[in-house]
Amino acid sequence: MKVATILAGTEVEASDQVVRETVAKWRTWSSANSVTLLNDQGFHFKVFPPEIHVDETGLAGQRGHRAL
Repeated sequence: MKVATILAGTEVEASDQVVRETVAKWRTWSSANSVTLLNDQGFHFKVFPPEIHVDETGLAGQRGHRAL
């Protein structure tokens, strides 16, 4: 909630959806900036839209992926 409030620039209500969307947007911005910097240095990355992975225990990663 604190991170979402700081990133949104306004107090956010206790809503998991708002917090998830705010953090996902920040992740998109920071990932895109990082990929751009690395691609400019000769690396080759592809960026895909963010996904929130959940299972019966809550937030989860995806098996077989090296990074999210």
